[in-house]
Amino acid sequence: MLYDHEDEIVSADIRACDGMFLSMDIQGTVLIRSLRDLANAETILFTINSIPKDVDDYAKILMNAEKPDAEGEIILLINEEMMLLDL
Repeated sequence: MLYDHEDEIVSADIRACDGMFLSMDIQGTVLIRSLRDLANAETILFTINSIPKDVDDYAKILMNAEKPDAEGEIILLINEEMMLLDL
């Protein structure tokens, strides 16, 4: 089961090219995992706890659709602010 959040999930995204999966709960915690290896799909690769949000602004998360040049690079758009992660 892929549910490690303590609170309700309000947004999620999957990058089809490599199976990266993001989920964000109502508190703004973002969990990133890979679905490529289903045996290890429950392993969280990265957690983001400090996202830019206002009181009513917590439910928008998008990931770049294509894998960038760097193997572990993820570009996220969280509440209209861009973040670049290198896993």
